[in-house]
Amino acid sequence: MKRLLIPILLMVFGFGFAQNSSSNGDYLVVDLSKTIPGNEIHDRLYYLTKWSDEVQLPDDVISFLDNIQDETGLHNKLTWLRTSILRVIYNPRISPEDKKFVCDHYIQSNDNQTGQIIPLLQNYLNKR
Repeated sequence: MKRLLIPILLMVFGFGFAQNSSSNGDYLVVDLSKTIPGNEIHDRLYYLTKWSDEVQLPDDVISFLDNIQDETGLHNKLTWLRTSILRVIYNPRISPEDKKFVCDHYIQSNDNQTGQIIPLLQNYLNKR
């Protein structure tokens, strides 16, 4: 029985350590070590938004997004894009540094698709 107990304990502790090594405290950490050079920004944005898929936005933010006037046929797609960006900001598992990265990236890009949420991103940066 003792012979079985030691390997089982080692496996349990090993899995526990593996879970903790992928985060920085309570924050998720993007591992860009296997990223193709030049794709770092894209991959970082991808993982941050992917990890935030299930985050619920406050009702006032959802209302704000629903009231943005977009071209017919584009509203749903652009609302999805803007929602995925804002979910990163509201995700408690994303570090403040990663949230700042997302805000800075979209504020600097200032394109027609995300321009309407720049005040929300700027507000986050101002409250930091």
